[in-house]
Amino acid sequence: MTPALLRLKRVTCVIKPIEDTKNNNVNEKSKKTEATKPKKTLTENNQQVVSDIVLKKYKPIERAHILKTIRAIKQYNDYETKNSSITSLFNTDKQLQITFDILKEPRYNPHIDLLTVPHPFYNERTVCLICANPKSYMKEKVAKTGVHIDKIISTKQIRERYSTFEAQDELMKRYDVFLVEIRVCHLLSVLFNGRIRSNNIFIPVFCGEHSIKEQVEKATKSIPFTPLRLCDLSLPFGVLSQSDDDLADNFIALTKQASECIYEGSDNITQIQVKVKGGSIGFPVFQAY
Repeated sequence: MTPALLRLKRVTCVIKPIEDTKNNNVNEKSKKTEATKPKKTLTENNQQVVSDIVLKKYKPIERAHILKTIRAIKQYNDYETKNSSITSLFNTDKQLQITFDILKEPRYNPHIDLLTVPHPFYNERTVCLICANPKSYMKEKVAKTGVHIDKIISTKQIRERYSTFEAQDELMKRYDVFLVEIRVCHLLSVLFNGRIRSNNIFIPVFCGEHSIKEQVEKATKSIPFTPLRLCDLSLPFGVLSQSDDDLADNFIALTKQASECIYEGSDNITQIQVKVKGGSIGFPVFQAY
């Protein structure tokens, strides 16, 4: 054989790898055992229970059931106050709350939502409007709308008069709601140096004639609701001195609005309870399980 043919033979030869027969046998055995294993199946009763838990969703609660719950919580509160050894120093009207238990927490803290109440149960809030310069122009615009705003303050006045911590704290205590002109919202952290109280509400507004009127009415006659990253959320809906019908109207209106603000909507609600603020017992109105 010529040297050229020997070189060609060396190049074209192929070396096959040695097959691992042990691993192949193990894989074949595992496939056979998986195929022969019986699949776990739920009984008919268990399947029915699971389907009920999954499919049961929140629906608007009947008014008769809400009225029954409100009467029961009022009777229980009367019984508790009569048999209690602790006497309160002030004859304050107790507040009623709705508590929502949710299944999934939101991924972030959403903004504040203002929920309207058919029958308000608190005094009207004091409103302060923070605007850009000049302040006199904004006063004339607000006067044309006929809306009452307790104080109008410009960013220049905040820098000059409310630069210290004591002055800023006094301003925060004096007013409940701060309407902030949309073009100065980015200056809030600079003006107040991050010293914003949690009790105050800051609402950005467009300073048109119709928008100011709507925002002021909404801010003074509504309830702030923030669906935070928590499994239980609370929301006031009235006081014990109100009539049962007024409380039922507030409950229906607020649960409808709050369910739209909660993360993933009403499908995420697992339980709704009614309780007295500071009380230990909650009366369930809806349960998803």
